Amino acid sequence: MTLEQLSQQLVYPLFRGVPDAYKVKYHRTIWQQLEDNIRSAARYSTLSKFLDKVSQRLAIEIRSEDRATVASVVTSGEDKHLLKMLREDATTLVLLARIANEKRRQEIEEKQL
Repeated sequence: MTLEQLSQQLVYPLFRGVPDAYKVKYHRTIWQQLEDNIRSAARYSTLSKFLDKVSQRLAIEIRSEDRATVASVVTSGEDKHLLKMLREDATTLVLLARIANEKRRQEIEEKQL
């Protein structure tokens, strides 16, 4: 799995699952908080533990449309490899998620015009 795929299939759904009230309250630091928590939680030995810990720390509830994608990553059997990527490339992964979020926001704005 590439960094871009991991970002699309795990990191971006994590961001989308952060409650809106939390995003509003911490709008200046939410991306840094996500990065820090991903890096920290990636120290656990399995992706399921990683997902539990990062979800607890940021009150994340994976959206229903993202659950199948996230579950496929968590059950991929690539725990060691993916956790290493999450630890070492958290900054890049969060940046890719941020870009995806900006693209989504622009598409919404264009539809409203």
